[in-house]
Amino acid sequence: MFEKGIKLLKEKGCVSYITSKSYTRAAYGEKLRKLFLKYQIISYVDYTKEKVFEDVSVDTSVILIKKENTEKNIIKVNKSFEMKQNRLTEIPWTFDKEEILNLRDKILSQGELIKNIEDLKINRGVLTGKNKVFIIDKNLKNQLIKEDSKNKEIIKPLIRGRDISQWKINYQDLYIIFSKRNININDYPTIKDYLSEYKEELTPRRDDDPKNIKRRKKGSYKWYELQDAVEFYEDFEKPKIVYSEIVQKPQFAFDNKNYYPEATTFLLTSNNINLKYVLALMNSNVLFWVFRFLCTTLSEKGIRYKKKFIQELPLIIDVSSKTEEKICVHVDNILKYIEEDDEEINIKEEENILNNLIYEIYNITPEEKDIIEKNLF
Repeated sequence: MFEKGIKLLKEKGCVSYITSKSYTRAAYGEKLRKLFLKYQIISYVDYTKEKVFEDVSVDTSVILIKKENTEKNIIKVNKSFEMKQNRLTEIPWTFDKEEILNLRDKILSQGELIKNIEDLKINRGVLTGKNKVFIIDKNLKNQLIKEDSKNKEIIKPLIRGRDISQWKINYQDLYIIFSKRNININDYPTIKDYLSEYKEELTPRRDDDPKNIKRRKKGSYKWYELQDAVEFYEDFEKPKIVYSEIVQKPQFAFDNKNYYPEATTFLLTSNNINLKYVLALMNSNVLFWVFRFLCTTLSEKGIRYKKKFIQELPLIIDVSSKTEEKICVHVDNILKYIEEDDEEINIKEEENILNNLIYEIYNITPEEKDIIEKNLF
């Protein structure tokens, strides 16, 4: 539709599209962004805060395209300001004022992108294929261990994405039966008996199965094994940063209690980098502000911390030991206040100190700090 509309135009003719604005940010919109950038974008209006269509809950935008050379073209944005078209590429689009775009570029040009830091890994938690069976509550956990103490070897404390908030893990006394690939299930007969009650629906789907049969995803795993291979499972029992993907603000927390993450939880691990220092950066105003230029937005405020977006964040890891230590002291203070269920005001004070230290690390001026803090939420 879009390409045909432009093809039908005469040279210097114009066409306008009213459509979802998701193509400006989403991966699937890359081809359309490339197409539009071949021509002059005369204007763009974002109606995110307005309900344009009564029966459609979608963030709407209007774009006006002119079939003409793009050289030195200026786009009129939201009927309020102008920006150069050459500030847009096929990567997610940002329509904003020059000083905002300059600050974005300044932050992104510093440090090292996460995807280039070899000793910092991002992984997703465990996909069981049948949570209602493999994820159990405290009572069933106690019963299984009472029946056979050996079961404790493969029953692990579990957290979900919804259990994580900024700095904090709100553990809900859930557990996972961690029957990983190649487990000898006969070593755990009472767990095998429990799982066998659900054998039909735990069995991987076969090509000849009728559509109405409820089974797990097709795969080489056995009926009593987790659907995921989870080759990095040893990282679960190491200190790590955990976070949830769909949020309205950064929700990174530090885990040193060996929680096993479910599939809606993601983890950052490292062998040599100080993870408490990284935690401070990930929860900071600086990286949250710049992340909104990299990610897919789900609504006016909702954002998605997908791996491919997080990997584009710049971390300044190479700081003095004194600076790193100072940062970590304040992170430890926050974690202590959370453990003690102390007043929120103490945490806010520590966050303010951390943010100011991180502004210094990224060479943010007072004027730039003001831009960031006015555009966080």
